[in-house]
Amino acid sequence: MNELRFEGLIERITLKNEKVVKFTLLNKKNKRITGTVFNGANTRHIYEQVEENVGQVVTITAEMYETSYKDKKTEQWINSYCACINKMECSQHAAM
Repeated sequence: MNELRFEGLIERITLKNEKVVKFTLLNKKNKRITGTVFNGANTRHIYEQVEENVGQVVTITAEMYETSYKDKKTEQWINSYCACINKMECSQHAAM
């Protein structure tokens, strides 16, 4: 399993619809990732908590998947990674 644990500030939501929410997290070392939460039976509670925690520090546990897609504007193939979040904990300390 390719597991990632990451603590960071939820900066903003980049995409939200009835199936998925994507958002950016920024840690103390200015490293940024994009997290993805699907609105499924096991992750619905996380999907619903993301919007409430924008601007707050959270710790996520996610599975990493390699993804490739064709950019619609440039027609170039992009190789990237998806952090599919399956656990999120709100931090008790102050925001970064």
